[in-house]
Amino acid sequence: MKFLQQLKHLFGFERNKKPVRDYLYDQNVRSSIFMAAVIFLLEIWLIIRQIVQHIVPEWGDYSDKFIWIYSNLSVFLLFLLSGFAMFVFAVCYSHTDKVKHQNRLIASLVSAGILFLYSLLSMYPLASISGMYSWGKLVSSFKSGLLLTIYASGLLLGASIIYYTLFWYFRKKESRRLSVMVIIFFALLCLVFGFRVSFSDHIRSITSVAHPQNEIICFLTMVIFVSAVLIYKPFISIVVNIAAFFLFYVAIYFGDQVREEVGVFTDGDKVNYVTFLVALTTVSVMIYHQRLRSAVATHTLRHNAEYDELTGLNNSYLFNRKLSDILATNTQKRLNEQIVLFIDVFNFKVFNEQRGFSKGNEFLIDLARMIERIFPGDLMCRDNGDQYVVVTEVSSFKTKINALRKEVKDYDKEIKPSIRVGGYILNNPNEDVRRIVDKARYACGSIADRLDIFFVEYDKAMHDNYHFNQYVIRTLEDALENGHIKPFYQPVISSKDSKICSMEALVRWEDPKKGKMFPDQFIPTLEKTKLIHKLDAALIEAVFKDMKDCLDNGIKVVPCSVNISRLDFQLMNVVGLLDMLVEKYDIPKNMIHIEVTESALTDNEVDMITDLNILKENGYHIWLDDFGSAYSSFSTLKDYDFEVLKLDMRFISNFEKQEKNKIILEAIFNMAKALNMRTVVEGVETEIERDFLIAKGATMMQGYLFSKPIAKEEYFEKLNNGDLQISDYMEY
Repeated sequence: MKFLQQLKHLFGFERNKKPVRDYLYDQNVRSSIFMAAVIFLLEIWLIIRQIVQHIVPEWGDYSDKFIWIYSNLSVFLLFLLSGFAMFVFAVCYSHTDKVKHQNRLIASLVSAGILFLYSLLSMYPLASISGMYSWGKLVSSFKSGLLLTIYASGLLLGASIIYYTLFWYFRKKESRRLSVMVIIFFALLCLVFGFRVSFSDHIRSITSVAHPQNEIICFLTMVIFVSAVLIYKPFISIVVNIAAFFLFYVAIYFGDQVREEVGVFTDGDKVNYVTFLVALTTVSVMIYHQRLRSAVATHTLRHNAEYDELTGLNNSYLFNRKLSDILATNTQKRLNEQIVLFIDVFNFKVFNEQRGFSKGNEFLIDLARMIERIFPGDLMCRDNGDQYVVVTEVSSFKTKINALRKEVKDYDKEIKPSIRVGGYILNNPNEDVRRIVDKARYACGSIADRLDIFFVEYDKAMHDNYHFNQYVIRTLEDALENGHIKPFYQPVISSKDSKICSMEALVRWEDPKKGKMFPDQFIPTLEKTKLIHKLDAALIEAVFKDMKDCLDNGIKVVPCSVNISRLDFQLMNVVGLLDMLVEKYDIPKNMIHIEVTESALTDNEVDMITDLNILKENGYHIWLDDFGSAYSSFSTLKDYDFEVLKLDMRFISNFEKQEKNKIILEAIFNMAKALNMRTVVEGVETEIERDFLIAKGATMMQGYLFSKPIAKEEYFEKLNNGDLQISDYMEY
């Protein structure tokens, strides 16, 4: 059984995949460029040879000079035109992206049209030309039949190129079947031409010399071209080679018999003839399998580059390319009837944790099969991780996503995974496909934390917000370079004397187009796009530079706190950056306070914890920011060693009516004192709040009662006029 399978593979009876067939065919087209060029040059040489050897020596023997020239050169001229037409066709086909549509149409139609007309007009003189031969009716009829086949093949070749070119131009797509016809007619023309020229040379050699020789070089050359350059299935090459060699042998044998020249084809010639047939067939089979291996390897590489390895769906690269084709080939009305859906799995992290990564991968594969079944024939891809993108009809998408959501929920009755879907209706054929997917993704992300809805369509409000976010991403680098992003400073007040004991650096973006932009407008975008570390690094250095300017100008410097996010520890070397800036600007480490939000610690980032410990050991002060803002846990205070506990402003929101807040605040102050920690309360806006905090033991306060965040210049001005005073109890 294995042996039969090997034979089947050897002789090419296996059915190749379409990409492999396309590769083999494209290689044949590229080979046709070389073959057509060689034939074109060969025909020029043969025309010169024919003129020198036959036309000139016998010029005076014929009264009808035109017929004499035509009979000797017509076939060579036809083959010259065939080579040129095939060369133009193959070049245009192989360089579709580089040849303009109009130029390709003109070149192919002109070259093929000349060939078509020449072949058509050449049919008429065949009867008179055939009567010129005087070697017997059989030979004459055979030669006339070959000549007719040559002109018919040229006619079909020209017609097939013209038909293919017009089909391609008006349909805007390739036709593999029509282009295969072009190559078949070209190969047929080559074989018949080689057959006739070598047969004629053989006849002439026998009648003109004492010791006849077999002039079959043209036939062998054409067979080599067709068999070893245009590669087909091995069994096809074997059949074509055997048929061509057998017919040529029969033609020569009977031609010799008619002229009673028995024995012209000697036994040695026959052995050489068969040996050449075997060698040529072996070479063509070897070349086929070499190309087949290259085709399979190329297909594998292309498949890996264009398809998702886990699910087998299109990857983002191929999806974007196909979506570009949809935009280019559909009318505006048709585009408006299609929607891009961005599908994100909700609760997939929990699924992975409880079922394991192997089961998680199985779920992603099964989800891909669900999408294929519910969205049959639609363009889709696995975008990233547990995210998929589908292009489908607006009229039916709601029914489909509801069906998909139900299947996903039923997949695991215990965990109950679900999906979130964002949609964007196509409306602009010139829109970048990556922007299209980003908009659908943006819509999906807008409901990532909501449980009441699972689908939202990209609308005008999202559009405005999306473009604002894109503006933030696009202009961040320029804003940092041109000083549009700078630190503002909000004083921290000591409860002992109500004077400045520290400062907090807060970022402000003063954009020349958008005006003043506040952190809540751009920081979430920079965090999502993993660009926040660039802003934080630039802001921290600006703080060091401002502190250095104060020292150089004799202005008393107070300690300053800077906010470091969890992403900063992931995306840059925080310890290295701070140590470098301390050395560069000669600022004492105890003047720098590192504020870390409590929510960042809930992720239990090992590297982050390690860096915090190193910073503390190196002499930096570590503050816990926003304590009580969300999921506060006393284990945070147990597991980490902070100098300062910074309370969220929510504790004093609606302060006078919330008696519980007062009780909680007093308890926190007592706990912090017992843990040898100082406290800062944010958001102080009234004197009543201030007096209560001082009375209950708050170490420091911050809020609009004392000062809003101000620029460095305004801070200097307030220091000079006495509106702000520096405390004797600074937080070193």
